[in-house]
Amino acid sequence: MTFEDWMRLRGLSESSVKKYEGAVSGAMSDWVIEGGIMDGPLTSILNHSRFESIAIRLRNLSIYQERNERGHNMYNSALNKYAEYLLEGFDSDIEADVESILSEDNITDTDKATLINTRIGQ
Repeated sequence: MTFEDWMRLRGLSESSVKKYEGAVSGAMSDWVIEGGIMDGPLTSILNHSRFESIAIRLRNLSIYQERNERGHNMYNSALNKYAEYLLEGFDSDIEADVESILSEDNITDTDKATLINTRIGQ
């Protein structure tokens, strides 16, 4: 099931579906690539824990902060929806998620601990 289909099933308006999908696959994917956070689009991530580690770094980018404020928190809402989508549709292997978090070179030990605790708490 695609992210768009998932949002429609959750009852989001067609306008919200288009905005959120466009934000995740378009602008925010461009920002993570341009910011050197990852080599491909956000939609290439199918693991919730991996997505969360990328999202933390994305939220720290100045372009994200500026556009999110100007867009009345729309980008943050889109990230949260994509995280929900991954949780419901793809993320089921806690051990693999913990290993993925631990293997991340670009996040601090504190952020790793937070992500692991969050994942185990789910």
